Amino acid sequence: MTAGVEGCVCGSAAEANARLREFAQGRALWTPEALAEYNRLRAAWLAACRREIAAAA
Repeated sequence: MTAGVEGCVCGSAAEANARLREFAQGRALWTPEALAEYNRLRAAWLAACRREIAAAA
């Protein structure tokens, strides 16, 4: 596994995507704190996607 954004450890884009989906699932109210966490998880997912694309190139 590789350390992602701000300490988030995500081994793959699929794992990061699962964490992002789990966090957002069923959420009806988005506080500023929840949006900040969502953005952090999204950044970790994007970083994992970039790593996988670079490795495949």
